[in-house]
Amino acid sequence: MRFVSVSDQGPVPFNARAMLAWVLVIAMCSIASTDTRASEAAATHLGVASCATSFCHGSARPLTATRVLQNEYVTWSRFDPHSRSFATLTSPQSQQIATRLGLGKAQEARVCLDCHTHNVAPVARGPGFHLEDGVGCEACHGAASRWIARHHQWPEVTHAANVLLGLHRIDEPAVRAATCVGCHVGDADRYASHRMMAAGHPRLSFELDTYTELWRVSGGREHFRRDADYRAGGKNDSIGVSTWLTGLIETSSARLTIIESHGKSKGLLPEFGIYNCYSCHRAMRIEGWAGADSDGLAPGSVRFDDSSLRLLGAALDSISTPLARELRVAQQRWQAAAEDAAAIPAAQTALRAVLDRARIRAAGWRSSPAAARRMLDAVVASASRGEYPDYGAAEQAAMGMQILLAEQGAVRSQRPDVEALFKALEDGSRFDPKRFREISERLGRPTAAR
Repeated sequence: MRFVSVSDQGPVPFNARAMLAWVLVIAMCSIASTDTRASEAAATHLGVASCATSFCHGSARPLTATRVLQNEYVTWSRFDPHSRSFATLTSPQSQQIATRLGLGKAQEARVCLDCHTHNVAPVARGPGFHLEDGVGCEACHGAASRWIARHHQWPEVTHAANVLLGLHRIDEPAVRAATCVGCHVGDADRYASHRMMAAGHPRLSFELDTYTELWRVSGGREHFRRDADYRAGGKNDSIGVSTWLTGLIETSSARLTIIESHGKSKGLLPEFGIYNCYSCHRAMRIEGWAGADSDGLAPGSVRFDDSSLRLLGAALDSISTPLARELRVAQQRWQAAAEDAAAIPAAQTALRAVLDRARIRAAGWRSSPAAARRMLDAVVASASRGEYPDYGAAEQAAMGMQILLAEQGAVRSQRPDVEALFKALEDGSRFDPKRFREISERLGRPTAAR
């Protein structure tokens, strides 16, 4: 069990072996909006070397006299898994996957490069740009040619002014979600298919707030510091529950896009990757097949991956009961359409409409320890109802409960239960939903109340 700090509450347990070693290596992607891609087509990507001098972001140690640490390049190159994402493609395991898929060399296959490096069009690459650098600064911050010369001249040049020149506002949770989700979940262009996973590619798992913080402090070094200077520069330092909610909504929306873009069958069999892995890949225990799931589908039914939707529904229980009810109705119709291709478009449209309303409601919601307590109670109640019956859903629930405890400052006081929660997720093949439910219920009871 490895410990990582994901909040001011100190180290908390996380299943690093299963969820960090591979998934954080998968690259962050460019923002998926058409407007952003069009604007970047006219800009040039300069490569990580443009940020690496000691006068910019290449200091060997963090500086205290400046607004930023200025050692970000060193932190990225030595500690951030994204810097090794291209090198991962040269490993024996990656080459074995590529061979099984008939791709030739993994480090030359576009389907691999699109997420394991910042694979922009050759015409947009400056002389210092190299695919071998992996996922560098501009994969997240945007093509630098139009803003790099003046982006450090604050307050004369504001963060907002740099954004107008193409700097990405990844401090905003919605923008960061769009940046990350394209590779960590998938989008219209990038997708880890069932064939890829059958060839050995790991299952993708993502939660915006947890993974942001795991990335920010990867290797025990801060990529950036959330402090008064960060806020004074006009940046959004939102973390915790609000970011978690944004991530749930955008991840759920991305899964609808994946179905629309990649779900069409090319033969007798459908693209199985659009479904919940645990519809089929589950331990053959009698209790696992004893009755219908909470979505009303019979045992053995194939299901779309709704792990983020399940958590979103529980969170909305504490914000808007009517909206939570709408989401569950739309979700059930969507799941029912998984075995009726003709019904999928209408079901997806209806679900998207509810997600749009949830996005607006979440944007206007303000977190507090009391609000986080109510939301945790709702998530625990949904766990008690058996709404996290498989490993993927339980994985999302565990990350959500940890975030909600951190918002209340309760991670330390409930550390044994948090450890037990993630201990229950160490081995997906041995996942016990009943055990997970029991631990979740303990988390829902403050230590003093037991």
